[in-house]
This record gives sequence, structure tokens and C-alpha cells, in this order.
Amino acid sequence: MASFGIKLAAAFLLAQASIGLAAATGDNGLTDWLPMQDWRRCAQLARPGLIFEIRNAEGLSLFAECSDAPPAAPWDWKSPAVEFRPVQEPKPRHSSPLPAPAG
Repeated sequence: MASFGIKLAAAFLLAQASIGLAAATGDNGLTDWLPMQDWRRCAQLARPGLIFEIRNAEGLSLFAECSDAPPAAPWDWKSPAVEFRPVQEPKPRHSSPLPAPAG
């Protein structure tokens, strides 16, 4: 239990220190990957502007907010989620306005 607390504290400090680096490099991952067995403790890592990237054994990932249970795997995942990490929430992208109707 104590080792998880130390790892969690180190992950949080690393997350805070690497926000600028992540923005500069384009990698929005803020910490090392944590095993899904620790998902119930995601609330300790949750901060405004952060969401969680969840990855399966095939390398596929999804993004989710912290909740009591991890989100259900998408229908096309052939392996369960194995790890997660906090990442910066992407800024919303707005599409170009629709063109005016013809005629």
C-alpha cells in the first residue's frame, strides 16, 4: 500500500512537471502507465484539464474521465484494458462553418 502511495505521489509530481514538455512535444501523456488494477484510485490523480488514456494489450486506446469502474471496452477491442495514465484533455476542435445554402 505504501509503495503505491509513493508511486502515485511521484506520478503526480511528474505530471505537474511535464505539462509544458508535453505541450511542446505533442505527447500528452503525463506519467508512466499504471496497471488497470489501480483504476479505482484514479480520483487521486484527477485534476481539471486531465482525462485518462486507457490502453489494451494490442496498443489500442480510449479516453475517459475518472469513474468508479473503468469504461466498457469498445466492441472492436479483442483484449481487455491493461493500463492507464492521466493525459491533458485535448482542446476542442471546431469545424469550419457550413457553407451557405445554394440558391
